[in-house]
Amino acid sequence: MSKIDLSLKDAFRRAREKVESYGVRVYIGDVKDPNTGIFDGSEIGIDYANDLEMSLFVLVHLFGHTVQWNTVPAYRTIDTRVKPGAAPAVIEEARVYEENASRYGLQLLH
Repeated sequence: MSKIDLSLKDAFRRAREKVESYGVRVYIGDVKDPNTGIFDGSEIGIDYANDLEMSLFVLVHLFGHTVQWNTVPAYRTIDTRVKPGAAPAVIEEARVYEENASRYGLQLLH
């Protein structure tokens, strides 16, 4: 295993431990295509077919969404509101939602 793989593996392990310290279960398993991960606010599933780099991203990004779901209840239904033809304000809300999920994930890594 290369040095990069070892550092990614360690980063994934530490991120998983931190997420789980908040009471969020993390598991690796089969996730319905085309998704790379799934979450429900209390657990995060990461598809077993992801490479290590993608798994780390999915973990921290979905942790970000978990934070959002626990702080902005309206985000729990955003997927039902963002459909083709949705109003520009809804599309912008979804863009900010996704961007901020990654920001929370990045903060977790720090």
